[in-house]
Amino acid sequence: MNNHFLFPFDSHQIRDSLNLPLSDNIMELTGHISYEMSEEKVIDPNLFHDLMESINESHQIRIKYRNLKGLTQTRMIEPSHLRNSDGQWYLFAWCHFREELRVFHVSRIIRWSCTDMSFEKEMKSDELAISLNSSFGIMLNKKNCQTVFLRFTGKAISLVKGKIWHEEQSVEVTEEKVDISFPVESYEEILRVVLSYHVEAEVLGPPEFRKIWQYKIQEMAGKFI
Repeated sequence: MNNHFLFPFDSHQIRDSLNLPLSDNIMELTGHISYEMSEEKVIDPNLFHDLMESINESHQIRIKYRNLKGLTQTRMIEPSHLRNSDGQWYLFAWCHFREELRVFHVSRIIRWSCTDMSFEKEMKSDELAISLNSSFGIMLNKKNCQTVFLRFTGKAISLVKGKIWHEEQSVEVTEEKVDISFPVESYEEILRVVLSYHVEAEVLGPPEFRKIWQYKIQEMAGKFI
């Protein structure tokens, strides 16, 4: 395995999903299968090790974190879960500063130090499962969610038709378009998705998100045209 972005394995998830009889020459067949992530960010393997150790030992870890505005913050956290979404690693952790479960981009952790302080917040598995199952990428806290409205046209129709964006999504399909709406906590990740479909994707709302999308298009045009 040369791609460490597929590590660590979720062996139970893999086992449960393989509900099919396996051929005797399964190892031979694996040579005919390959994976490519749409986007990958290099993560220090030492950071992965220490995060997993923190989860395993239930010891708090101190991180220096760079937010979207480029500002650095020091947080004491209690890691619970690592998730890879489209090549991006996210850390679900109890944040002592915010006093709530938060999601951190692992690639934005610029420094960290392990501690011997035990977890103070007992994160129940069902509580974490609800957050994981109801999230789109970095969405987490429903009370902070906004519903986004997207429209796809042209070739994008066949690409997004039948796609599950969120368990609470609403979809309207016609021959000319696919309209999809679902809740998000942050516009950041879904903005990247919309821009990846170029002129065949449009943000219909909310107005704040549409302005952000339009500004990003204008910014790119001003830089490259």
